[in-house]
Amino acid sequence: MLTHFNLTSNIKQFLEHGEEAKSFREEDVILVHLPLFHIYGMNVLMNGAIAIGATQVMIVRFDTERFSDKSVLVPPSIAHFIPNFPKLREKFHSHSLV
Repeated sequence: MLTHFNLTSNIKQFLEHGEEAKSFREEDVILVHLPLFHIYGMNVLMNGAIAIGATQVMIVRFDTERFSDKSVLVPPSIAHFIPNFPKLREKFHSHSLV
């Protein structure tokens, strides 16, 4: 079971020692496209953005075409993908495509 303390200490560790967190800035727009019931979606994307004060763009359901269309309306500065996603890489001009 995850407690409030587990979640807050995980965010603290992520922000202080995580390699990914070094690229997060307050002025960033972070794409939150993973389910929030999943620990990565909730703790790294959503809670990480809240902790640094960044803007979040929530995607309800991942679909490649809809995903890239939404990014045109609110261009993200950080998006977390699997390494080989050429269809999306062509459409993003992010400072950090993690």
